[in-house]
Amino acid sequence: MGTILKYKYSFSTLPGIRRAYLDAFPENTVDQQIMDSTFDQLSAVRNVIIHSAGVCDDNYLQSQKETEGLPKGEKGEKIKLNGDHAYKLLFNCQFTCGVLIMIVDQWIRDNQRPNARPVAAEAPIEAGTADPPKTA
Repeated sequence: MGTILKYKYSFSTLPGIRRAYLDAFPENTVDQQIMDSTFDQLSAVRNVIIHSAGVCDDNYLQSQKETEGLPKGEKGEKIKLNGDHAYKLLFNCQFTCGVLIMIVDQWIRDNQRPNARPVAAEAPIEAGTADPPKTA
């Protein structure tokens, strides 16, 4: 998706990524997953770590008001991110991404053009290989 749409959308911000997905798929296809608050949480935590070395800033304070479930932080102090917060955040994000991938994959299968090369059979990629396993 990024290669086709990289000039029309910004894939460097969460709003840009969301807009690209919402525009690319029919209404109610990916809406619930791409708008999941897990992405807002991950984005806020990522941004405060990357841009402020984990020190709570105005942007993070605003995110705390808008998004439930964020590790607490006081302006000028490190956010209180612990293993439990990190685990829940990453687990929820991984789960939501998995569901999003399955929805997009199913949409692609359901909307293939007639006479198009069929989508590969559903076979998991083996760990440690770059290519999917051979199918009969």
